[in-house]
Amino acid sequence: MSQSTYENYSETSATYDQIRVPIGVDAILGGLRAGGLEPSRVRLLDAGCGTGSYLLALSQHLGRLAGLDVSTGMLERARAKLAHAAHVAVHHGSVLAMPFADAQFDAVLFNQVLHHLDIPDDASSASPAPAWPNLSRALAESHRVLSAGGALVINTCSQQQLPECSWYNALIPDAAARLARRYVPIDTLVALLDQLGFDVREPHVLREPFSADHYFDAAGPFDKSWRNGDSIWALVTERELEAALATLRAQHDAGSAETFVRDHDRARQSIGHALILHAWRR
Repeated sequence: MSQSTYENYSETSATYDQIRVPIGVDAILGGLRAGGLEPSRVRLLDAGCGTGSYLLALSQHLGRLAGLDVSTGMLERARAKLAHAAHVAVHHGSVLAMPFADAQFDAVLFNQVLHHLDIPDDASSASPAPAWPNLSRALAESHRVLSAGGALVINTCSQQQLPECSWYNALIPDAAARLARRYVPIDTLVALLDQLGFDVREPHVLREPFSADHYFDAAGPFDKSWRNGDSIWALVTERELEAALATLRAQHDAGSAETFVRDHDRARQSIGHALILHAWRR
């Protein structure tokens, strides 16, 4: 991705894969097929590929794949993970200026990347005309490198899902609100895509958490490596973190921590954790 405006992925890359796993792979592939693309022939770019987990999962199904990321720490993990996959290439670079020729790919994937691109003031609801300059550049670059009829696949969160789509957001409500401001509203995103020459299909809602084995761990927030699995924790101030952990510690002492997780996970079960948009280049 372009360098995140708030997360240090060179630092978090060391433990990222302990928590995060690729979700929605079937939805990605199903959307490609629904648009008339045969996966085994697809050339896909994972823009902001991180440690390459999606590249690895998709490499079993797609023809050729490329990953792009600006974090050297993430890319080291990706290259090690994909060393055996001759049909996958990993590149260092920014999604704002993709180092690829025009019409080189049949599909471009943004997996929870777009909210890292613009600073909060650009997305402030108080602004009379919210601006998303880096997001717009990344989408335009996607349009450029896609072939006619190619698919842009975006894994993101809606404003309805935020800020309640993870149980632990209830511990850090101010950070959750700051995170929500970084996510472009879906109707705004669809309008931007339409202006660039994309047709957007109905989104697919993802209800599964990023890592079920770790997500439901009521003691998880006490562990820095656990927190590294979700960039929301990079928006938490030291004072907010101390307060959140004190609240959680009190719940553990009272024997109510598991109930807290269960109660605050209901929103995810209802509205979903994230969604996937498929947009097709005209």
